[in-house]
Amino acid sequence: MQFKWTLGYVSLRISGLGMDGLISEARRSGLTLYDMKRPGRTQMVCALSFRQARRMTAMAESREMKVEVVGSWGLPSLALRALARPALIISLAVCFIMMIYASTRIWEVRVIGAEGAEARQIQDFLAARGLYFGAPSGAVNVNSLEYQTRLEFPKLRFVGIRLAGVRATVTVAQAMDTSGTVAQPGANVVAQRAGVVERVTPSQGTPRVKAGDVVAAGQLLIEGVMEYEDGREPRVVAAAGEVMARVWVSASATGSLTRVEADPEGAVCQRWTLILGSRQLPISLGRLGDDMVLEEIEAWRLPGFAASAPVALEKRQYRQGRLTTVSYDELVRQLKSQSGAEALRIMPEDAQVLDRSERIEVDGDTITLTTTLQVLCDIACQDP
Repeated sequence: MQFKWTLGYVSLRISGLGMDGLISEARRSGLTLYDMKRPGRTQMVCALSFRQARRMTAMAESREMKVEVVGSWGLPSLALRALARPALIISLAVCFIMMIYASTRIWEVRVIGAEGAEARQIQDFLAARGLYFGAPSGAVNVNSLEYQTRLEFPKLRFVGIRLAGVRATVTVAQAMDTSGTVAQPGANVVAQRAGVVERVTPSQGTPRVKAGDVVAAGQLLIEGVMEYEDGREPRVVAAAGEVMARVWVSASATGSLTRVEADPEGAVCQRWTLILGSRQLPISLGRLGDDMVLEEIEAWRLPGFAASAPVALEKRQYRQGRLTTVSYDELVRQLKSQSGAEALRIMPEDAQVLDRSERIEVDGDTITLTTTLQVLCDIACQDP
């Protein structure tokens, strides 16, 4: 038996003489009786929709029968129970109004790019001009505040204010000191990463490595000194140049030959969670089995202008899993794709791939595949 939850249904226990006649009259009247049981000749238990339950009750009482409500389910039942508890309705209404009110206010002002006393000065300045804890978000003029803040703090080259829900994020950047942007004499070029040098092309300075040398990260490559063959005194300069080297980049991926996957015919279990800001309140009872596999996640927020409130209802659907076995070749193919993609992601942007190799390690049902790329790239960087 399945009922529409919005219509609801009622379970009735009817006692009295003439039960067969009542059932016949109900069927002639178009009433649909579900889960009908006859404990005795003078008793009947059945379920009807809310609308039909009233008609069934009137028929039974007209025959001087006793009618008892065993239980009721669905939206109409919840509505009747709620109407019987006015205090509950008032409390929910007050909570909803407070939640709507809270969603229109700023409850956090965060400054990024400044620390300590400077961050507090910026917060105090903004608070005096309307951006404070509890301020109405609709009354905050972002463009005006950004302009006033730049005027008040001339050392800031950038001020950006972003309102997102109940949070205001103020991002600032300090003005650059152009006096130190030019490389200072004596600055050296060092290795950004380890590798084998292929060629050195200095544009200024004296190279301290040659092709074929194995260098470690941070090792000196080009010294900030110009040496002359004609006997002149060496001159201190800002070293610069290109050092191409062979570098090895590795990435690993691990998988198991046996895994738990969702069974299409397995039992379904749902877990509901009420999210209030950073707090998560589980509202589902019971323990989740170890063999349950997460299948999908859905979330609902408040509609309309209240969508920015930090309130959400999340549903996670799990399905009973089953143990499956993956072939060795298929798993190796998957791991090779995963580790290769990760190695390409972490290699230097300007690198050229020269060679690729894989190494497989097996530990029981677990397989680890490591992909190593040999690439050619510029490893030179200024010594900090």
